[in-house]
Amino acid sequence: MYNNSLPTTAGLGAVNDHILGHIMRDAVIRGMDAIRQARFEHVISVKGSMPDGRPDIVTNADVAAQARIKKKLEQCFPDFGLIGEEAELRKDCKLDGVDAFFTIDPLDGTQAFARLQSHGFGPMISLVIDGRVVGVCIGDAMTEELYYYRPNSRHVHRLHHNEPASTLHIDEHKSLSEQFVLLRSAPDYHSPFVQKLIRPRDHGGHFYGMNITNGSIGLSTARLWKGEVGMQVLLPSKLTPWDSNPIIGISLMLGFVFLRVEADGQLTPFEPTPVKEIGRWDFETIIVHQSNLAALQAWAEKCRTA
Repeated sequence: MYNNSLPTTAGLGAVNDHILGHIMRDAVIRGMDAIRQARFEHVISVKGSMPDGRPDIVTNADVAAQARIKKKLEQCFPDFGLIGEEAELRKDCKLDGVDAFFTIDPLDGTQAFARLQSHGFGPMISLVIDGRVVGVCIGDAMTEELYYYRPNSRHVHRLHHNEPASTLHIDEHKSLSEQFVLLRSAPDYHSPFVQKLIRPRDHGGHFYGMNITNGSIGLSTARLWKGEVGMQVLLPSKLTPWDSNPIIGISLMLGFVFLRVEADGQLTPFEPTPVKEIGRWDFETIIVHQSNLAALQAWAEKCRTA
């Protein structure tokens, strides 16, 4: 029989950023395949309760996608840590002198998937090394698009795995008055100040209009990264490694700023850090590009004094 074993004494070179990137993309693609295969034959189980009282559900697609992603990452990087949403997946990093771990959200937007939406769900992974999100890959299970950057890259890419990649750029000359603001809940759920802040122009406000979305937090925030909307406002919410770290990574890579909405209406910039444990932001959060920060702060001052 032909001997195709690897040599045991000669080194084959170090893992580099390109290898990491290829494997992250492949893992997400495998997760997307698992999701689509279960789309019309999924089984729903309840694993807890959401903050609003709705059941927190998991499907066989979540489980299958996580299994595929986990297998790929463990085969290629057996000493890296893993933190996954399902089945309390937690594996500590075994590397010496470095804390490296992947986060896995196998099916971000499970509720949208379960109600058979045609959009708004897919897997997300991030790679965190020594407290920095150095790589992210988010997949749209229906369009098969990926939003991705690898370690040591200065660019974030939007790509289909069968097509050339395009680099995401923010139009820094486009004002907020030309753009929509994106919410994930009805305006009435937000504070009175935020309701005033986000009024559209035809109601005496600053924005062109308002969109409300649901499903995957990653794919909804991708609308900000693509320039479909100019600002996103989030309600106080739980932070998880698998949801939060991919959003933090790509947003910071593209020059977006996170603002904490204070009780008096002040907008306080802060730099979010990747999380390893489940936590919470007990405040409304605005994500806006740095090119529009000064204009937003000026508009916020008018709203506070009006």
